[in-house]
Amino acid sequence: MAGPVTSPRWFRCLMGTKARRQLLKTKSSPDTFSLMLAASGGPRWVGLVGIDRALRGFLKKRTTPQPFPLLGASSGAWRMAAISCDDNGETYEHLLEEYIGQRYEGSPTAREISQVCRSYIDRVFTPERADFALNNKGLQLNFTTAVMRREKPSRKRTALSVGLAFSLNAIARKHLAKCYTRGLFSVLPHPENSPLDGGWDDLPTTQIALTQNNFQRGLMASGSIPLVLEGESSIDGSPRGHHLDGGLVDYHFELESPQAPILYPHFAADPIPGWMDRFPPKRRVSARGREQLCIVMPSEELLAEFPTGDFPCRHDFRRFSNDQRIKLWKQTARLTNKLEKELSVCLESGDLANIADSL
Repeated sequence: MAGPVTSPRWFRCLMGTKARRQLLKTKSSPDTFSLMLAASGGPRWVGLVGIDRALRGFLKKRTTPQPFPLLGASSGAWRMAAISCDDNGETYEHLLEEYIGQRYEGSPTAREISQVCRSYIDRVFTPERADFALNNKGLQLNFTTAVMRREKPSRKRTALSVGLAFSLNAIARKHLAKCYTRGLFSVLPHPENSPLDGGWDDLPTTQIALTQNNFQRGLMASGSIPLVLEGESSIDGSPRGHHLDGGLVDYHFELESPQAPILYPHFAADPIPGWMDRFPPKRRVSARGREQLCIVMPSEELLAEFPTGDFPCRHDFRRFSNDQRIKLWKQTARLTNKLEKELSVCLESGDLANIADSL
């Protein structure tokens, strides 16, 4: 058996002050955590595959009887859904294969990209797998969308809403509500003491019960980047409105009220609340919102070994041919295997809090 990890080579862990304090007391037990987050970020998640695999195994060792909440947005929603759809990881690996293998020719339209994505979402998240997630006794799935009031908006109206949202968000994040509210799709009921029950900030939130009738369309909506994909209207169980990418309102998430640490496989050491906060005034997750975070991410050394020297991104679809991009993304996912092994040893030994840096 491998010894304890005292100075990890392939991953970094960053912890808020409250998270570290609690995890040192419990030797980083999986039962200490209250939630796992998965950020929006498009193809960057391909560089997190090893972390996701290690954390899935870690969470299976929980002894607490109530389901453990998972919360994602956009591609993070797809990851969390895949993890919740079985006990053996097959759905996650199927998603990875389909996601890397998607192909486009020329300059595809939003409709063409949406058709490709809908096809593989339906292939991955079959009714049988959705049923497993809806009845999963160990994990509770949640994900978000950004909701426009008008159903089936024109491309022009969607563009105008994005532009207005940029201006309003620059004044204050709460003003996003004039353009978008949050749709929270959840397997209900929420577990006792869930940090997600009742919402977590001032943005108006509509709770939507996940069912067989909205599972695939809800996931599709959460990953529908405005103007790049079409989005989804008239989703079963949802009030009137048009659902777009959850990252518009929850790019990296900002939860300020959790009472226990939040497990966070991530690609950024400096998380931001919504996608538009990447731009001036470049808002960051508050000090209070960082206190319970436990971010796990690839090290700079591993990142340098990725074939492009960075995480995969949407620009790769234009920079490379289909075959080149698929090859590069597969190489990236394989390189995270050594991260998975090192992180698994650290989790098994209970040393995560001991090796973490301050967030």
